[in-house]
Amino acid sequence: MRQFVISLVLCFSFLVPTLAIDEVVSPDDTLEVWVEAWFAGDSRTTRQNTCEQDLVDVSYSRHRTTLLQEIIEFISSNRPRQVDLSDVSIALINQTEQQAIVQIVGVVQAMNAEEDTVTVSLDATVVLIVEDDRWKVCVTEANLADIIPESRTDDGAFLLGDPDAPVTIVIFEDYLCPHCQSYHPIMEEFLETEVRAGNANVEFRHLIAIDPELSPLVFQMVECAAIMNDAPDSYRQARNSMFDLTTTTRLSNQTIRQYVAELKLSYDDFVDCVENDATQWQTDIEFAQTLDWVRGTPAIGWKTGDSTIQQTNPSRPTVEELADFVRANS
Repeated sequence: MRQFVISLVLCFSFLVPTLAIDEVVSPDDTLEVWVEAWFAGDSRTTRQNTCEQDLVDVSYSRHRTTLLQEIIEFISSNRPRQVDLSDVSIALINQTEQQAIVQIVGVVQAMNAEEDTVTVSLDATVVLIVEDDRWKVCVTEANLADIIPESRTDDGAFLLGDPDAPVTIVIFEDYLCPHCQSYHPIMEEFLETEVRAGNANVEFRHLIAIDPELSPLVFQMVECAAIMNDAPDSYRQARNSMFDLTTTTRLSNQTIRQYVAELKLSYDDFVDCVENDATQWQTDIEFAQTLDWVRGTPAIGWKTGDSTIQQTNPSRPTVEELADFVRANS
């Protein structure tokens, strides 16, 4: 099974017609155009549909070197001229206004000048983002399939997991709250088990429990880190980094800069976002006021579909208790 990563140095000299990119309006259309151009050796279209930034904070140097050589070898050996994607399935896994995660599975058939047909099997997860007012392919790497999908609810709350999962766990938390800090590993384990398996999703909400001034600031920092970071797991990165920060040190100008630097964000843009754009915490607090059982943090509830959110029993369940609860209500 051939898996591939994108390199912006895909420069092939074969004379093939340029595909019509102006008609591409969706992430799956963009991916189809990119794959066809990639196999046809159409470097111009490949570059035009490839983004100019990295999404995942890992080094792909070794993979790029190896897989780029495989790409060059394939095209040099087969010199494809016609590409058939009829046996390829492209499925949208998750999409926001600025990012989409798409899976491509199937067999590409390419015919060379001698009319020999060559087949290549694909099984990859692809990330696309909006850049220059259009969708562009950014990263293709099998490990992205391990990333839990992220989205936002109709009122803006961050949601981790399949939006169509049968059970939703809702958690209200304050990153400065010692009880929330202690409960954080439990929720992380739940994400890695039940949420990753598609049995449940988790809706994260903010609630002031410690400091009426610092708690909202921390909420705003997490929201801005999530929306400014183009990584497919941006909210989880922001949330985990904040818990790492608040459990080990006090909040200060220095630690705020440290938080921004670790996530590789522009500090000036981050400050502007915090001051002007990050208001989700207010929505979350208003939402909490509609639930009479939410009195402190962490407060954990559950729902199925569009049903009313009910408090879990016990109020701070273990991973095993959450798993049993999910199975009982699926």
